[in-house]
Amino acid sequence: MEEWFNTPNIMVLVKKFRLFRESLHRVVAERGGIPEIIVVDETEIKTSQGSIYLWFALDPSLQ
Repeated sequence: MEEWFNTPNIMVLVKKFRLFRESLHRVVAERGGIPEIIVVDETEIKTSQGSIYLWFALDPSLQ
């Protein structure tokens, strides 16, 4: 599945695919002619600038 999103100066293509039973999102973005590839899984966002690790907690108000 592919979805195109148009925002000011940014065109983003989101591709969803599965790898090793994990749902991953591959985002290809371009801004100012410089491409950026971002891969997102359940705990980590990898970009050409480095990695960001995600932490999740249950919202007590939902229990």
